[in-house]
Amino acid sequence: MSSNKTVSNTPFIGSTWSFNLFFAIIVIADLIAIYRYPGLTMILKPLIMASLMGLYISKASPQHPGFLLAMVFALFGDIFLLFEGDLFFKLGLACFLVMQLFYIAYFNRNRTGFTQIKMVIILGVLITCVLFLFYAFDRLGENRIYVIAYSIALSTMAVFAVLRSSRFIFGPLALGACLFVISDLALAWNKFIKAFEGAGILILLTYALAQFLILNGVIFDESKK
Repeated sequence: MSSNKTVSNTPFIGSTWSFNLFFAIIVIADLIAIYRYPGLTMILKPLIMASLMGLYISKASPQHPGFLLAMVFALFGDIFLLFEGDLFFKLGLACFLVMQLFYIAYFNRNRTGFTQIKMVIILGVLITCVLFLFYAFDRLGENRIYVIAYSIALSTMAVFAVLRSSRFIFGPLALGACLFVISDLALAWNKFIKAFEGAGILILLTYALAQFLILNGVIFDESKK
């Protein structure tokens, strides 16, 4: 029986080039809106996960409910973080914490063993997260417990993503997970330690690429089963 799935033959792209162009336009428009038309981010930022969810539903058959739920929570997290205030930050953080837990559960399926290069990447991620928490600990205030819990989930997600990357250690899952760590640490640094110029661009770009690569890696892996 033939399959009706249409995925790229490259290990890094599970989506079509037409979608890649569409997604790039969304991200570029969002980057421009951050500084030129801030009000448009209310529409453009949720489109990142909404478009990726549409891609997953259209390309993955059947869809894994846990992975789909992770994307739903990421979408709600994006929406909450668009608003000012500590309450919305905590709601957004909670949504992304649940997303990370779903990602961990999904990446734990069919994971492979340790290799030397995987150990290097994993140690790099863990050391980076620990150093950040050590440096930022006194600056986190009442958010300390939430940020620590999320950091544990974030680093665990990255570890499981690297372990799942069996075919290409520098493939989309591992790259996406590492970019996710960079994005979230940049966001936390900008919020709790010191705001820096270009933070919005760095955070959005690494986040969009991280979600894009993770999803493409999942689609590519599922297409090979």
